[in-house]
Amino acid sequence: MGGFFMHTHGEKTGIFAKKGLWIGIGVAIFILIAFFLPTPQSLVEIMEKYGYVDKMIDWKIAHNAKEAAAKTMIVLGIVPMAIIFFAVEALPIGVTGILMPLIAYFFGLLPFNMIGKTFAGDAPMFMLGVFALGATVVEVGFHKRLAVWLLGWTKGFWVPMIVLCISMSIVGSFMSAPAMCSFMVPVMMAVYYGSVSAKSLEGKVVHDPALAKFLLFSLCFALNMGGPGTPSAGGRNVIMMSFFTEYGIPITYSGWMKYGWPLVPLGSAMLLLYMATFFTKRIKTRDLTPGLEYIKEET
Repeated sequence: MGGFFMHTHGEKTGIFAKKGLWIGIGVAIFILIAFFLPTPQSLVEIMEKYGYVDKMIDWKIAHNAKEAAAKTMIVLGIVPMAIIFFAVEALPIGVTGILMPLIAYFFGLLPFNMIGKTFAGDAPMFMLGVFALGATVVEVGFHKRLAVWLLGWTKGFWVPMIVLCISMSIVGSFMSAPAMCSFMVPVMMAVYYGSVSAKSLEGKVVHDPALAKFLLFSLCFALNMGGPGTPSAGGRNVIMMSFFTEYGIPITYSGWMKYGWPLVPLGSAMLLLYMATFFTKRIKTRDLTPGLEYIKEET
């Protein structure tokens, strides 16, 4: 059972493990959109209407509307390629991130002095700090201690689930949800395995897929409920803060929380009601206490 704590990132299997295939698909889609598909006239008209052509000419990255539209087609080709690379990790996430400014420089999509400002601005640096904090949490094993502190005192089924949904939504409002999810999934699987093992007879573990799904989806959804809470909950929040600043209505960290944080406990309560209503009927193991005892022993 110790492997549930140690194995934080499972290896992909099947078609998703074929990284070369996905790299080829991503690059092929990029080339198709950027260089082979005809530029829609509607795209040119929209760019002229909203001043994007003039802006690109001022930046000296295009000389006319046709060139500006061609640059935009390259950007439209980058988007699905980046989504594929990020989604299946065809390339390491860091490599994919670095690839974006390199493509922007190579194809002249932005002025040289703007590339650094765009990709090394406040939002990317802020999120880099959040992920660095997450890596530190795992390195020192704080995620295990956090799980014991939050759940170790609970017993039964519903009390641990109530605490999990509320606490993870709160934690998810201050830290990256993907990072926290990767920390907590092994903990949840240890709770699951300890619980079903205690109920199984004759030494043969009888699995309860409905319980596993319930635990993991509850964890994932609860962390997502923390999304509106603070700017550090996700890159989208930091980007939105920069939009506020650009429009002359800057908002502080605490100012954001005044609007967003009340949604966090409300969302976690609604999540718990939703999960309890639709996903508990098939669960056979209704006592998580043995699994919770196990994570206390491991910490």
